[in-house]
Amino acid sequence: MDNLLIAKIALISLGAIGVIDEYIYHFKKEKLIFKKQCLKETMLHLIRYLIFAIVYGVIANFKFGGIFSLLMLIVLIIDISVSIMDIIEEPKSRESSGGLSGGEYLLHMILSFNLGIFYFNFVPRVITSINKPTQFIYMASDSSIITLILNSFAIGSLLIALLNFYILFKDARYKKSLSHVC
Repeated sequence: MDNLLIAKIALISLGAIGVIDEYIYHFKKEKLIFKKQCLKETMLHLIRYLIFAIVYGVIANFKFGGIFSLLMLIVLIIDISVSIMDIIEEPKSRESSGGLSGGEYLLHMILSFNLGIFYFNFVPRVITSINKPTQFIYMASDSSIITLILNSFAIGSLLIALLNFYILFKDARYKKSLSHVC
């Protein structure tokens, strides 16, 4: 099996599990976006939604090389950095609710495993393509189910980011806090 296909399948798995984590734990159970003590964690999640909107959309639709590969590598490094900051922030953010539940902790482990599979199969390809001619080519002919699912996750990630952004900036309780974060 091709490394790019493995990376795409890992991304689909990551997206499906991420939807469960977001809906059940972040939105339904913990209501993170509505808790002022979870503002930093929520902002980190918002950044990751935007990152994954880019990653899903680019991987589903484009062939790239040269400077665009370098840009993708930078996006992935930002994702790793934001992920580390999220790991550091989560215990502080969830202290009042007793920390992560066992189910959410398990989901985060599975998400990390899938992210590792994705990075292991995708990053070497990106690094290798940095030395290739600069290109960013739309692959219109690929209408496979994998591409359709990846595009759905790209749109979904962007919509979740916009919804979170709207809720945060609409809510007067956050306006003063957000001026310090942003």
